[in-house]
Parts: sequence; C-alpha cells; structure tokens
Amino acid sequence: MAESTQKSGMKKIILIASIIVILMILSAFLAYFLTKNFIVQGQAKEEKKVLTTYQAGEFLTNLADHGYIKISLVFLLEGKDAEKEVKEREYEINDRIYSILRAKTFDSVKDSNGMEVLRSEIKNNINKLLEKGKVADVFFNSIIVN
Repeated sequence: MAESTQKSGMKKIILIASIIVILMILSAFLAYFLTKNFIVQGQAKEEKKVLTTYQAGEFLTNLADHGYIKISLVFLLEGKDAEKEVKEREYEINDRIYSILRAKTFDSVKDSNGMEVLRSEIKNNINKLLEKGKVADVFFNSIIVN
C-alpha cells in the first residue's frame, strides 16, 4: 500500500511539474509576442511621414481660349526637407503652374472634374521638379474662372 501511495504521490509531483513547465513555456511565448507587437507599433509610429502645408500663393492668368483663372493654392508636402526645397525652387514651381494654367481652356476648368485634372497635373509637374521631398496633395483655397 505504501508503494501505491508513493507512486500516486510521484505522479502528482510529475503532473504538477509538467503543468508548471507548460505554463512557463506559454507565458514565455505570450511575453515574446506582446513585446514584438509593441516594438513593431513603436517603429510604425517613428516611420510616420512628416507632412507640412505650404502656402503657394495666388495665381492669376489668362486661359488659352478666352477668360481668365484665378486660384489660390496650398501644397501638402511630404518629407523633412520638402518645404525648404519648395522655397528654393519657388520661381520654377510658379513658372510651371502658370504654364499649366495658360494651356487650359475655359471648358476644361469650368467644372469640378476639370479642377481635379488640374490638381493632379499641378501635383505631378511639381513632383518632377523636387528631389528631396514631394507634394502629397494640392488644395485650392479659392477658384475664380471667368
């Protein structure tokens, strides 16, 4: 009888030791995955893009066929050095914008679809000029087409 109680006591100790080992392994995996997720989230926060706005000013020019267009633009810039580069190349950018506007006809800019085309055209042309940063978006503060 003493042997059977000794064996059952040994089985209990082995069972308890097994449960403790399994719990330790599970807690190690849980700690690893939680730590990994927090580190990845922290890196994602650091990698967020730096966005700044830049007042590009007002542009008034004749359209290709008849009438004129007057717009006020704001650029959403992406990158640390984008604003500095835009300021340095302001004359090139303004010239490019005036060239785009003068090539437009009244019918091409009289509605919202035409203005969306104009927005993407300005954005793409300016991005071709920039090396360090880029224009993420172009906003119209005011638009007059007459």
